Amino acid sequence: MRHRLSFMFLAALLAFSGIQARGADPITNIETAFHQGLARGDAATVLQQLHPALQELVDAPVLEAWANAFRDKLGGHLSTNRLATNRAQTLTGVEINIESEIVFEQGTAASSMRFFDGQLVAFNITSEQLGDWFQGPSRIDFYAERAEAFISAFLNEDGEQARSMMHEALKKLVVDGKLESMMRTIAANGGSLQSATLRTHRMTLEKDDQVLTLLFDLECERANGECEIEFQFAGMQGHLISFDFH
Repeated sequence: MRHRLSFMFLAALLAFSGIQARGADPITNIETAFHQGLARGDAATVLQQLHPALQELVDAPVLEAWANAFRDKLGGHLSTNRLATNRAQTLTGVEINIESEIVFEQGTAASSMRFFDGQLVAFNITSEQLGDWFQGPSRIDFYAERAEAFISAFLNEDGEQARSMMHEALKKLVVDGKLESMMRTIAANGGSLQSATLRTHRMTLEKDDQVLTLLFDLECERANGECEIEFQFAGMQGHLISFDFH
């Protein structure tokens, strides 16, 4: 009880003395760090502000490309002006939605953020200055490694692992044992995978079709071949939407 009374007394003292605690407010700190990270092109700092579940929905190379676009087209962060704050008590916790205007050296952006129990769970930040900012991920090694992991799972006939890496639309095309049948055929002809080497890659940028295509040379135990894998980008993720072994 003594510790609780001491904490309450300290809070009352801070309020009485007129000290502003805004700088220590976790939501304001997250918002400021997020916006300043964008201005610097610092994707790692931006990613750290996200709830772990939201981090799983963001690919680092896409976030890097987005942050770099803010840095290059909008410049340094000058201020964040809070426009609205809405707080709601739910059965599972406290949800807070904030709307802000971010002022950069070369323009402004509109920011919407949703917090749940003090953690950032959703965001939407837009600016006319960004234009068509996405011209492909900042690096392809992230997707090449995912593609290699898929190829390895496929040739090891690990259907569960291979399916876990596919987009939902692709999963629907290989139901009822189709994937397992394909894996058995390829594995029977080629044998175990010895190496997978990325030969070429290309980025297709159309209005509603932003696709990274990776072509691998495969060396297997009994035969060599190729595998082409495509990742389609939506939101801040690249989704594995097709594969072709030949």
